[in-house]
Amino acid sequence: MKYILLILLFVASDVFSVPEQDYDPEARINPNRHVCSYAINDQVYSPARYFNNHIRYRIEDVGQVAVFNGTTYYLVDLATEARNAFAMWDRRLYERGIPITLTEVPGSPPSEVNFWISGADTAPEHNQEGFFQQNNMYALTTLILPDRILNNYAFPLFNTPGISVSRQMHFSHEEFDTFREVLAEGIEDQEIANMFVYYVIAHEIGHALGLHHTNDDMESFEWAHEDPLDTEAGHVFGASITALVPRGQPDARTPLMGADDQYFLRLYNQLGSRVSYDDIGPSELELDAIEMENACGSPLSTRHKRNAALSKTCKEKPIIFYPKAELLIPILQEQGLF
Repeated sequence: MKYILLILLFVASDVFSVPEQDYDPEARINPNRHVCSYAINDQVYSPARYFNNHIRYRIEDVGQVAVFNGTTYYLVDLATEARNAFAMWDRRLYERGIPITLTEVPGSPPSEVNFWISGADTAPEHNQEGFFQQNNMYALTTLILPDRILNNYAFPLFNTPGISVSRQMHFSHEEFDTFREVLAEGIEDQEIANMFVYYVIAHEIGHALGLHHTNDDMESFEWAHEDPLDTEAGHVFGASITALVPRGQPDARTPLMGADDQYFLRLYNQLGSRVSYDDIGPSELELDAIEMENACGSPLSTRHKRNAALSKTCKEKPIIFYPKAELLIPILQEQGLF
């Protein structure tokens, strides 16, 4: 394992080392100017490769999500907001001409389902909800991956492809006040709760399509909640910048895939107007990244360029980097091992 990690360190340290005419050096640390995607075993995650561009999802008996506003719990029907979020994504993909479809298959046998939507399990032997509360998480998405990878997944509680959603989401008075200020005029707290759950599901569907969180500090980038680096089983998880705004062009729309819950505030500041349901969705840059995933999800090219993500035909493969390995660089340098 030590030698594998050292190899990863050398690969990671070479990222972004070659200047390119159209490459904006600030893009990689500006969340409005880049998009990251997952990488599995040195390849960009590809919807075409892993689920043939067709997510067949089933919504289990998910019940309600309780959203706390600092005083009161508001109950949100999870199935309704999940269906709305899938419909939004399906429409956006169709409008862009991206050949990915999202189809609900209610009542279908498990063999016909490749993605499950469920409320977090609370049983003591499989306590997903406890995991969410301990880690202050609203949901977690497991990618559609082969069994040989899922059988060695770092989180045994979440080794089934799909979205698991926390049954409780807690906010302070101040946080809900911010929602009231930036969402539609006169919006009631129940509708705020509904919109937030809708946003959470929309964000998680982005993960299912291969999108990772955007990052505002690539040098100290950490995967949230210990995403697996499973060298012993031979499966290595990394990330890749799959879309960039070229030098001189304006910022892209506020990304749906931000790593915190400030999406509504950021979108409000960018739009200069209050945010409605219709405003929630992927940016064009994020859709570019999904196109790039399918174009570049085949085995790696022998040549790499720093601005590879600008090529929609994938003449050059986006470079894979390994955030966990990068974090070890200063430690190994101090020990004289790197």
